[in-house]
Amino acid sequence: MLFRSGVQSKNRPIIQGRGLTSPGVIALYLFGLLLIQIIENFISGEPGRITGITLLALFIIAIKLGRPSALFTAVVTPPLALSATLILATLVSKGFALTTLLVSLVSSLARLAPWLLLTAIVSWSYFFIAQRKAIKPSLPPSDPSSTQEA
Repeated sequence: MLFRSGVQSKNRPIIQGRGLTSPGVIALYLFGLLLIQIIENFISGEPGRITGITLLALFIIAIKLGRPSALFTAVVTPPLALSATLILATLVSKGFALTTLLVSLVSSLARLAPWLLLTAIVSWSYFFIAQRKAIKPSLPPSDPSSTQEA
């Protein structure tokens, strides 16, 4: 796989064990996005490029640190985690005023839509390519010399 090269430190993997399970991947997304969004909300007022880049980086980290069985979770989680963390980060930074909360959520989602789309394209492409590679070795090799000519 593209990102599955073992990261080594003195000939040992940095992370011991088999990797993050699906709940671990979800927690990685939630805590990573929440931390970045709260920081970005206090600095610039609304999430933007840094949160978008973090969303894409978290997908790569989830592939790197997660188990092969958690790949589907790593692909499906970004929009859900982004929505949940947007609500929490907006509540923390803007307060509980309903109108301000809703306007801020809609504008934040609009600002992050290109990053979410890019992450979806990259993650689903990686998922389908990985699934295709997993299926191909199980097929018997074709023998072009056995074709019959008429």
